[in-house]
Amino acid sequence: MLSSSNAFLTIRPASRVAKLCFFPRIIGCILLGIMLLTVFHSTLTTYVLLPIVLHCLLWPHIAFLLAKLNPIQTLDEHVNHAFDALFYGLWTAATGFQVWIIVAILMVNSVNGLMLGGIRFMLLSTGVLLASTALGGYWFGYTININSSLETTLASAVGIFCYSMNVGYFSWRNTCKINRKRRELKHKTSEFESVNKHISQMNQVATQINSTLDIDEIINAVMPPMQSILNFNQFWLLIRKQDYLEVLSATGDGFDKLTIEKINGVKMPLKANTTAMATAFLTNQTIVIPSIDQKLVNTFSEAERQVYDLNPTRACYVHPLSVRKEPIGILILANSKSAFDIDTNTHDLLDRYIQQFSTAVANTLSFNSLQEARQAAENATKAKGDFLANMSHEIRTPMNGILGTLQLLERRQLDDDSKHMLGKASFSAKTLLTIINDILDYSKIEANQLVIEEKPFSMLEVLESVKSDLNTMASEKGIKLLSEVGDNFEDGWCGDIVRVRQILLNLTSNAVKFTEQGSVTLKLNMGKHNGVNAIRVDVVDTGIGMNEEQKNRVFERFVQADSSTTRKFGGTGLGLAISMSLIDIMQGKIVISSQEGKGTKVCMVLPLPQAELSTQEQPGKSIAPPDLGGCRILIAEDNDINQDILRAMLEPTNATLEFVENGALAVQAFEANEYDLILMDIQMPVMDGICAFKELKAKNIQAPVIALTANVMAQDIKRYQALGFANHIGKPISINLLYQTLDKYRPQTPIPLAH
Repeated sequence: MLSSSNAFLTIRPASRVAKLCFFPRIIGCILLGIMLLTVFHSTLTTYVLLPIVLHCLLWPHIAFLLAKLNPIQTLDEHVNHAFDALFYGLWTAATGFQVWIIVAILMVNSVNGLMLGGIRFMLLSTGVLLASTALGGYWFGYTININSSLETTLASAVGIFCYSMNVGYFSWRNTCKINRKRRELKHKTSEFESVNKHISQMNQVATQINSTLDIDEIINAVMPPMQSILNFNQFWLLIRKQDYLEVLSATGDGFDKLTIEKINGVKMPLKANTTAMATAFLTNQTIVIPSIDQKLVNTFSEAERQVYDLNPTRACYVHPLSVRKEPIGILILANSKSAFDIDTNTHDLLDRYIQQFSTAVANTLSFNSLQEARQAAENATKAKGDFLANMSHEIRTPMNGILGTLQLLERRQLDDDSKHMLGKASFSAKTLLTIINDILDYSKIEANQLVIEEKPFSMLEVLESVKSDLNTMASEKGIKLLSEVGDNFEDGWCGDIVRVRQILLNLTSNAVKFTEQGSVTLKLNMGKHNGVNAIRVDVVDTGIGMNEEQKNRVFERFVQADSSTTRKFGGTGLGLAISMSLIDIMQGKIVISSQEGKGTKVCMVLPLPQAELSTQEQPGKSIAPPDLGGCRILIAEDNDINQDILRAMLEPTNATLEFVENGALAVQAFEANEYDLILMDIQMPVMDGICAFKELKAKNIQAPVIALTANVMAQDIKRYQALGFANHIGKPISINLLYQTLDKYRPQTPIPLAH
């Protein structure tokens, strides 16, 4: 923003009237003195000459001193003339009250007073003259001489005439000079006011354009003041795009919608000597074409001619737009009706506005570019999230058939070989599910969407659960999976049991995977981290170990310690990276110490608050099916395999089951019958589970509706809760979780079966 102090003009003050009138008075005094010496040289005495000499010598200095001390122009002139009249009165008395001298003095005084101050000033000075004459008579005596010779009369007439003419001529000259100074001052004052007006406008424009990031608002703010400087009726803004200039905005006379669409399609190539616009941009210099005639049009380039044919103009002003000497585009001010008359002052004023306009446009373009990049990144993240969610759903649906069948088979009486083969299949299926979960977790961590829950849990149960999951794998490899709990360990912690178990499972399974002989030991203790109590788990193995380079890379995403590791041991390389991210989110730490061929020790510390434990089901323990005899359960599921799995899982509950293939049939079934519980899949043909749920709620049903879906993302579960679903069961379905949920929502009084 400009400051008005930058436009101050230095104006020399005009000379004062008092200073300019010194010389005519001095000359007049000298003329009168010569006249007196000529007439009275024989009778003139020293005391008569004294006031005359004092008048001639002292009065100019007194007047000059008053002009210096007194800043008021009119007042110091009045005082000067009053001193003049005082000396004239003393003259009169000193020369014996000669009549002609009295007349001469009165006339000189009157002419001088009238010219300098008007009638009022003349009367005032005459009064001073009479008072000083009386005072002089008192000093020198009142001797009046009324006799004057012809020579004396002529001499006095000539003296008066010369003095009056001299005063009049110099007063006229000085008045002309004063008037000229006044005109110059008025002109400079006008220029100063004009500059101040433009500075004020510039400050207002700067405030407006710096408070918005909309190109149209910036143009609307800057156009009116610029039009008051230059008579243009078209405003063009062109921005650099790679190797050409593109019209970003065109406004003014002659720009209808069709013309703008055509002009926007024109690209001005950025090559030297091709167009005036390209030249202004490349040289960073303003180009002014004050008048465009047919002769000049014939020299236009193809691009210029194309634009000119769409929108003929009579004159144009092409100014480059740059920020910190870096060109970003050009601004064209054009007139379609008349030529331009541009001087240096006009160009300077326009340049100031255009500098502000350049900065505002650059800020807007930068902001828009960042917004576009941010939007593109958000769209890419959303697309990736949607893709992973859809893939998760599609994979979990067939996985439900696999894991559901395996869970059902585990509950049957089988021989040892069958149990062994079933265990292999179950472990493989769970491993596949773990990989799917890892990919989803990685996606959520990368998008900062992972939510950590805080609920009381038992770390001892987590430890036993991890051992239970990996015992089979360790036994098959012939290694021992051990656990040690420190004497100082106190159980009962508040945190996300799922994520804590996930971290420990990743670290332990990794240790078992890379240990061919010996053991893997889990050591559970209490520790301190940043001054608070913390869980400390050391996972110690006797496996292959790592060198320094491998240790530095082990937590990188999709990276294993060695390129041969994936071929020999398998895995995605995501488990440890996810574990590291989860530990960071919980504000913990993880430290690895390892020697190649001698094993690895991983120390994990999680600073979690301690909490009282409530009774919880033991993870992994089979739960007996609840007795739901007499209950009617409606199941909306479009997949035939999933229907078979659910039927097999729910038959031991003795509930009455009814299956439908989509949401519309579920609504029709509920209209025909009443049910105690509804299990609703979400993604179904004809009508999905959410639409069916809304229609059922509109009918004021009282039966709990449980979402039974492969959509397991956190935002999906929150959405179902917000809609009013009683609960959520994810696929693949855990038979234990299914039985727990059914038991929780079993009706107190089942609906009687229809006969």
